[in-house]
Amino acid sequence: MIGDSVTSIGDSAFYYCSSLVSVTIPDSVTSIGSFAFYGTAYYNDKNNWVDGVLYIGNHLINAKDTISGKYVVRDGTLAIANYAFKYCDSLESVVIGDSVTSIGDSAFYYCSSLVSVTIPDSVTSIGSFAFYGTAYYNDKNNWVDGVLYIGNHLINAKDTISGKYVVRDGTLAIANYAFKYCDSLESVVIGDSVTSIGDSAFEYCSSLESVVIGDSVTSIGSWAFAYCSSLTEVYYNGSAAEWNHISIYSTNDSLKNATRYYYSENQPTEEGNFWHYVDGVPTIWE
Repeated sequence: MIGDSVTSIGDSAFYYCSSLVSVTIPDSVTSIGSFAFYGTAYYNDKNNWVDGVLYIGNHLINAKDTISGKYVVRDGTLAIANYAFKYCDSLESVVIGDSVTSIGDSAFYYCSSLVSVTIPDSVTSIGSFAFYGTAYYNDKNNWVDGVLYIGNHLINAKDTISGKYVVRDGTLAIANYAFKYCDSLESVVIGDSVTSIGDSAFEYCSSLESVVIGDSVTSIGSWAFAYCSSLTEVYYNGSAAEWNHISIYSTNDSLKNATRYYYSENQPTEEGNFWHYVDGVPTIWE
């Protein structure tokens, strides 16, 4: 039994534990690594697979690569594991219910026939390459100004994106690796609807000089702003106290070392670094 304090299960954690017939995963788990239960007795028991998909409790673990057509994720599911549907190249559409909070790395990687995806607003974490190689990903009509969204989630950006980019209003989460290696991106505005910025989301954006971060952000993932060597200014749309409540991984030195400004609509009376908008442009109060 896995205790309620556990939040993640790593890659190959129980790989080929061939006698493992019973597994209890608590609802606290939000991330399940690739091949975590591959080769176990539980995995190999065909009675545990329903319509070609394996669940353990409220977690979707894996799918047979023969699955086809439309698939609706089971009600109550909380997380979709890494690699869960990888190479399911006959899968055409998937509906992810509003109980799901996380979609793992490469979850739908190279599902080459997948043209329709429904992601609920409950999802706050989307893994790297989750939809890479799908028909939806490869359809150029789904990309707007070099950026791919699925519903209210920003999935990926072309590495040719340059200058300033304003994240679309209503966006809730920025996926892992979304802007990685976008080395011509100079500034980005992340609005107040965004709650999470994924791992390595802006890693190696070497020309990124400034970023506006909305006050709804609660987590900034590992390496999210790593190696952003030009980053000098962070405009946070909230107070210092609110900033200190954000969960920021330690691997974000570029972000932490930049000069940070806090939002103040009116001329502040206290000393500190404050900013406001002038004609839509972040401007420092003098």
